[in-house]
Amino acid sequence: MPKASDLASVLSQKPIVLIVEDRITKEYLYAIWGADQQLFNILTSGGHQVVTGAVQDLRKHGNMTVFGLIDKDFALDNVARWSDPDSPPNIFRPSFHELENFLLDWDALAGCDLNQRRSRPSSAAEIEKWAKAEAEKQPWWLACRKCLSQLQQRHGHGFPSAPTVSTMTNFHSAHDYIANSTWFSSLQATTNEILNTKDLVKQLKDAEAEYRSDITSENWIQTFSGKEVFNHILSRIHGIPRSSTAEPDVDLAKSIGKWQLGKQAIPPELDKLRHVLKNRVGIA
Repeated sequence: MPKASDLASVLSQKPIVLIVEDRITKEYLYAIWGADQQLFNILTSGGHQVVTGAVQDLRKHGNMTVFGLIDKDFALDNVARWSDPDSPPNIFRPSFHELENFLLDWDALAGCDLNQRRSRPSSAAEIEKWAKAEAEKQPWWLACRKCLSQLQQRHGHGFPSAPTVSTMTNFHSAHDYIANSTWFSSLQATTNEILNTKDLVKQLKDAEAEYRSDITSENWIQTFSGKEVFNHILSRIHGIPRSSTAEPDVDLAKSIGKWQLGKQAIPPELDKLRHVLKNRVGIA
């Protein structure tokens, strides 16, 4: 990653710098934030770990108007802390599984200009039907991914941070730093728990049942992989003009965003994010 000093001109162009995972997020936010988009320099860096590292590094170097936005995926959201006066997050994680979940707005998909330009625009009911049929394929896939994510977190929880050079002077200091860490001392017990196949069976079945229930309650729009469903909808809406950038998903996201802005139907969480970020840098 470039040094903070190398990014000085980029970081000072707008009052707020927001680092996101991909272009679809960037262009969609610009679309729904309307006139306020001029306050934001939204940068893409790819992947939540890269976003997190970039924000932490830049803020460490005094760039206090830099923030990050990442997908929730299988982690916990931090929406409740967004307006916390004492310890607000610098990296925001919405309650929806992925950014694309905000695009699963049937009226917006039906009413956006890219759909309406077609000779026979798809209706909101048609689009919802396609989306739900695609979502019904996901419960076991999501259950597997959720369990894998939980296993990874459990095995990596408390993993020691890198030691400083001055503390590593001989074999014993290096050995003890690892062997005496909480992570290392609990590794055997954690591994034994993970290898308990009965627990794995229960975790998978419970997760699948929860996702299956979400389909019935319509919560799947928030908890399922919005990216997978959105890409399926994109493939079904034929005739969308392909831009010179060959990014039809970005084009459709922008079109949805413009419709939501025009109809005052911006997803509440993303509207809240806009206000929170403005407040964080002192813009009323």
